[in-house]
Amino acid sequence: MKQIKFPTNQEPGGTAPPAATADLNQNEVNLKPTPDEVAKRACLRYVDQGSLHGHDKQHWLEAEAQLVAERALAKVYVFSSLD
Repeated sequence: MKQIKFPTNQEPGGTAPPAATADLNQNEVNLKPTPDEVAKRACLRYVDQGSLHGHDKQHWLEAEAQLVAERALAKVYVFSSLD
């Protein structure tokens, strides 16, 4: 018969947090979008605003702010729906 070894900080039959909760806790702090996500959103803003040159920093900062705001709103929605 094969013996099962448990880590020293875990007892057999102990309760682990649900996987969904563990995933939320890991991603809870990560509101910052990746540079690729910001670049895609900034490109869309550039095209939507008539492809005017010289506003790249403005498009980038607006895109980044929008993505952070969307994630914060989604976080509030997810946590309020768990109650």
